[in-house]
Amino acid sequence: MIMQEQDAAFQESLVRDQERARKKKEEEDAIKKIQEEEDRIKKLKEDKIAAREDLREILKLSLQEETKEDTIALLFRLPNGSRVSRKFAPSSSIKEIYEFALTLRRITQFFRPGQQLPQACVAVRRRVIHEKLH
Repeated sequence: MIMQEQDAAFQESLVRDQERARKKKEEEDAIKKIQEEEDRIKKLKEDKIAAREDLREILKLSLQEETKEDTIALLFRLPNGSRVSRKFAPSSSIKEIYEFALTLRRITQFFRPGQQLPQACVAVRRRVIHEKLH
């Protein structure tokens, strides 16, 4: 009788220990899975930043030099409030202007051209920009 009670108590204790170990392993696996997902997301962000930097460098190399004669000066306002001025030839395409804008460090991939007076946004076909970015 005592032996059976001891065996039953041992079995209950064994089941509790196994359950505790199983829960601990599940928690560790969940933490590991979350960490792996965070690492994957971090790597994707780093890869995206690196790809954007590579694109900037490629675009910088392909930019034409500023001309001194017969130019149109454009002013770029950056999100941090600073301004960058660049002169373009009248024959420059919108694509060239966007490529220059993309080479600026503090500018995001998403921006819109505008004019100062009267203040307005300038409509540009997205296809021209999209082809170069992707």
